[in-house]
Amino acid sequence: MSTSDNNYIALWVFASLIACFPSLGLLSAAFYNGEFIPVGNDAFYHATRMLDAADGNFYQFDPLIHVPEGSWITWPWAYDYFMGQALRVGLVASPTMDPMKFLAYVPVFWLLVNVGLFVLILRRTGIRFGLAALAGLAFALLPLNQALHGVGMLDHHFMELTFTLLMVWLGLAFYEQPTRTNALLLGLSLGIAPGMHTSLFILQVPVLLAAGVFWLRGTCIDRRDATTFSAGLLLATLVIVIPSGPFREGYFEYTTLSSFHLFIAFCTAAVMVLLSRFEPGMRNTAIVGAIAALLGVPVLFEILTGANYVAGGQVGLQDIIEVSSPFELWKRSGDHTVMTRYYSSLIFAAPLFLIWFGYRLLKARTARTIFLNTAIVFGLFMLLAQFRFQPFGSWALLLAPALLADKLLESNEEHAGGVLVALTIGLALCYVSPVRHILFERFPPSANTEYAVVHDSLKSLESVCADTPGTVLAAQDNGHPVRFHTDCAVIANNFLLTRQHGEKYSEVAALLELAPDELTAASPVTDYVLVHLNISFVRTPNGILPTPIEQLRELNPRLFVQLAIDNRVPDNFELLHERRVEDERNIPVVQIYKIHRD
Repeated sequence: MSTSDNNYIALWVFASLIACFPSLGLLSAAFYNGEFIPVGNDAFYHATRMLDAADGNFYQFDPLIHVPEGSWITWPWAYDYFMGQALRVGLVASPTMDPMKFLAYVPVFWLLVNVGLFVLILRRTGIRFGLAALAGLAFALLPLNQALHGVGMLDHHFMELTFTLLMVWLGLAFYEQPTRTNALLLGLSLGIAPGMHTSLFILQVPVLLAAGVFWLRGTCIDRRDATTFSAGLLLATLVIVIPSGPFREGYFEYTTLSSFHLFIAFCTAAVMVLLSRFEPGMRNTAIVGAIAALLGVPVLFEILTGANYVAGGQVGLQDIIEVSSPFELWKRSGDHTVMTRYYSSLIFAAPLFLIWFGYRLLKARTARTIFLNTAIVFGLFMLLAQFRFQPFGSWALLLAPALLADKLLESNEEHAGGVLVALTIGLALCYVSPVRHILFERFPPSANTEYAVVHDSLKSLESVCADTPGTVLAAQDNGHPVRFHTDCAVIANNFLLTRQHGEKYSEVAALLELAPDELTAASPVTDYVLVHLNISFVRTPNGILPTPIEQLRELNPRLFVQLAIDNRVPDNFELLHERRVEDERNIPVVQIYKIHRD
């Protein structure tokens, strides 16, 4: 093993250890009242399905959400299923282990994989080791990675980062050393990716775009390599989609793992093969372009639907922070630290990096440099588009300045030491905001102050639903926690991808604006009402203070206000539980009612 290999192994180990410390800092959010809980709203539903999968009850259609119809779960089967099977193996080895404790620590241990992949990318780029070490440490301390790998962060986003990094690393290997092994591995990884999340078909874009640019530069991909890549992509996609319920039911949509994903893989494979068979030229460019356009016709509607989602056009998305771009977060709050605390101050340079590497892409001639620049442009574009898309581009935000510095040192080798020191100081300054605001913060339960308010009441609802299951009318943000803690069903939750999701979101919003005596007739499926006065406390410069009752009236829906504040309770509403605030307001912030019907 060479000295270089040893250096990168040491960087991997050191950066992984460094990354663990802030990720373990979320233990305050994941461990509450003596039990482990999921961190983040979507993590509650992931945990529900994982625990059920470990018990041998894995499902892709859930009748207990979006009642009375129920709905297909838009997240594909593979991530939750394999996490459930890993838990099952763990319970065989240690039957007395807390299942949630096992699941809660998986994202932390997965840091070894994602840090390792980023280090492999750094090594593959060939930049100076000092710059690679800086980028590796920056990756370890980036709060965005803490948000993906923290204790209890069971959302699928850390797996999205894994397959993005795999795409970059294997893509670099394929375009630098185009062998059938590299082609097969790249195709297999891209085919498996949609099994972790349906959006990951988009990782095929930079690979195909790089091949197209290389072809337009006058060089074809080797025929055998293109065929091997295509075969691996189609085979892996087929293996992933066959177990999917929506695929077997004949669905063609990007929102569920369906024949849409198999068709996308076919399109990518077909275009890659065409680029290896047709010699570059005006006539062949027109032929390939026409075929690509025809292949795109069947997916045009789904592309427009996806664009509407990205633009925030779906009902309810306007209230979800993760669909905002980093600069929109700044605009909304008027405080730039809302952005820099997660991205670091490097985010201000991201648009400049995007322009520079876009320019470099226009100048690039070798397959390797074309792909590297394409991947960075893709990553930075996704990073700047939405907070939700940061797994696709956080790596590029850190790799871009390292590559720029390495390029600068090519003609200034004698100043390498000084440049490295300057970059170290600059990076430290860029991380001042994350260190102050995020990396060592103590988080409330599930990193959500509102969940902390309702947690104990959900435990009470758990016992109620165990005796008499039914449907709970709750605010959308409580949909996933209700499903996690209880055996009851919910009308809506934070799934906001399909038309049905939007309709159910709007249905609950309308029901919550009714007077209590109107609800019984308006919602025949509702058996219980979970009243939760939102924003019952606010953070101020003087500390956390109770929200005045008049403001609570403005901030909460009519149903909750009339039940909890005005005490307008119909005769057929039975109060099962309430949690009152211990301050001068003397009002309940959480109540559970059972509706009795004649």
